[in-house]
Parts: sequence; C-alpha cells; structure tokens
Amino acid sequence: QGRLAADAIHAGAFVLVSPAAPDVVHAAFQRVRGEQRRADMLTYYRRREAKRAGLDQLLGESTPMLRLKTQLRLLLDAETRCREAPSVLLQGDSGTGKEEVGRALHFDGARRDFPFVRIDADDLAAPDAEARLFGRERGPGAPQRRLGLVEAADGGTLFIDDLAGMAPSLQCR
Repeated sequence: QGRLAADAIHAGAFVLVSPAAPDVVHAAFQRVRGEQRRADMLTYYRRREAKRAGLDQLLGESTPMLRLKTQLRLLLDAETRCREAPSVLLQGDSGTGKEEVGRALHFDGARRDFPFVRIDADDLAAPDAEARLFGRERGPGAPQRRLGLVEAADGGTLFIDDLAGMAPSLQCR
C-alpha cells in the first residue's frame, strides 16, 4: 500500500488515502507546495507581462495610430459578444509594431488568462520545425508526448512572426 501511494505521488496524485507513511505524506505535501509555487510564479509573470502589453501601451497620437486604436477597441468589443475569440491576421512591414498590437489584443481581450506564445518562423529549423510546432511522442520507454507550441497556446494567442518565412507545408498545417 505504501509503495502504491508513493507511485501515485510520482505520477501526479495530490490526494492520499489515510493511513499513509509519513515520508509519503511529506512527498505529497512537497509536490503540492511546488505546484503552488509554479502557479504563483506563472500568475506573477502573466500580470507583469499584461501591464506592459495593453492598448494603452501603444504609443502615438497621429491620425493613423488613433484610427488603429479605434479599430482595435471595436474588435475587442465585438470579441466580447462572440462565443469564441476570432482569429486575427496582422499585416504590415517589418518594424511597424505587429507584435505589440497582437499583445494588446491578447492582454486586453478574452484570451488574457491563457498563454501568449510567440513563434519566430525564421527560428524554426526545417528538421525539427514540425515537432516544435505540433509536439511529438517521446522516445522508447517514455510514453508521454512532448507538447508543441501550437498546443501550448491553446485558448490563448499564437503569434507567428514572419509567417511567410515558414515552410508552405507547415503553413498548411
């Protein structure tokens, strides 16, 4: 029974059935404590990132910038009425602030509680690009999958910088 409880903890269990050996209880407590620390850190970093990424952080008072901010507010308003957040394609020359706009839409919109995952298409080397994007099975003896970047963004925002630089076969997927 003690070995079964220890194996359950190592597999991810948080609930123990009494009676349990003190070392098993201690291990379960440490696991819960570690998970709480990770959750607290994630919350901290998400909040810190959100403070630097809203519509208010888009600088500029020119007519085109004010027009952009108005369009983004309309988009965010429409998003609140949708069951699912719509997909958005941001186009523009290099250095025009597409990523900042993407972050503003993410952190001021319905996706704010989910991940913002940025991918630079130029950084995806051809041999492992598919595995990095879509995950893969682990090697022999390890049945768990390695999560891909697309899955990691589930519910949030997947920002692909320089999509045209990505192989056409990956763009299709």
